[in-house]
Formats: sequence, structure tokens, C-alpha cells
Amino acid sequence: MKLARLYRKSSNDVLEVNKLYKECEQYAHKIVDYELEYAKYTLKTKNAHEAYQYLLAKNDVIKEKCD
Repeated sequence: MKLARLYRKSSNDVLEVNKLYKECEQYAHKIVDYELEYAKYTLKTKNAHEAYQYLLAKNDVIKEKCD
């Protein structure tokens, strides 16, 4: 199980996707579901607690986009 987690977190695909998310951060206010997609990515690569904390921190931004 630990080997699967290490591979998932350190594979080239994960690093590439992480780089793309960092590039998209400057346009996050224009991307409608950026927070949701980033939370799903965090859930997949890290853990549920970090994804939950990210969504809690971005709650106001999500509400603004919905209005």
C-alpha cells in the first residue's frame, strides 16, 4: 500500500498535472469549477483532510462564483 502511494505521488503524470494546476492558479477566478477540480486532485494525490481544508478555505470564492 505504501509503495502504491509513493508511486502515485511521485510519478511524472502527477508532477505534470501539479505544474499545470500551478499555472492555472492565476486564472482560477475565471475557471468556474477550478476549486472543485483542484479538491478532487488533492483528494487523489494527498488525502481527504487536505481536500476538505482547501474547500473550507475557498468557500467564499466558490459562493462568489455561484452568484
